[in-house]
Amino acid sequence: MNGKKYFHVIVALSLLLLTPAVYATNLVLNGSFETPVAADCTNGAAVCRNNGVDTTWFQGQNMGGWIIGASNVDLFNETFTTAADGNQWVEMNGDYGANGSIYQDISTIIGQKYMLQFSMTGQFANGISYGPNGDKTASVFWGSYLVDNITLPVTDCGTQYACGQSTAVYPDTMVWQFFQYEVTAISDTTRLQFADNMPWATAHGMGLDNVSLTEISSVPLPGAFWLMGLGLSGLAAIRRSRHAPSRNSAG
Repeated sequence: MNGKKYFHVIVALSLLLLTPAVYATNLVLNGSFETPVAADCTNGAAVCRNNGVDTTWFQGQNMGGWIIGASNVDLFNETFTTAADGNQWVEMNGDYGANGSIYQDISTIIGQKYMLQFSMTGQFANGISYGPNGDKTASVFWGSYLVDNITLPVTDCGTQYACGQSTAVYPDTMVWQFFQYEVTAISDTTRLQFADNMPWATAHGMGLDNVSLTEISSVPLPGAFWLMGLGLSGLAAIRRSRHAPSRNSAG
């Protein structure tokens, strides 16, 4: 193998090993809340509202793989606003004063690191502000560990209707924000839970969509640097041998 080809091989291997992480399959079932169909009033929801625009799901029910842990939540389609991913999303307060929560129990590997990602919005609200500064609040749990308390502002739409909602049209006014966290499993089953925790009564809680959990496959950087150093040293040796004067040269 000549020096040029040797150098290309070393660089290719080094870049491969220097890749910091590789994300695998999403371990969350129905992370974009596409099932059941919100507009289908026969899908098992306890309450079907607004001619199928949204359906309310209550504690203990299974909403497409998500278990309702507390109170109730609403499953919306895009008649109200554009989802962060797909066509549907979840609003965490189904009824007034109802702090809803949803969860999944996920098979995990002890010591394995995972990347948790999701989108939230605090902009689904009536034209009046709710709570301190009109903010929406929700908590994210990984097993018994509190990942984060999230606070997002409400948009004052200036009408009696929800942001993005009127009697005739439903403009897309909500803005989704993306969140990402690294979490580690300490048991072979871990509960991923999202809980609305606003301390005031409102029918419009935090919006949630596009939830994913993937294994993080890390590559040890020291080994990569060692391989690169070894390869470059070998390349330098090849070049030195090529430029070294011949012993048979005339003196």
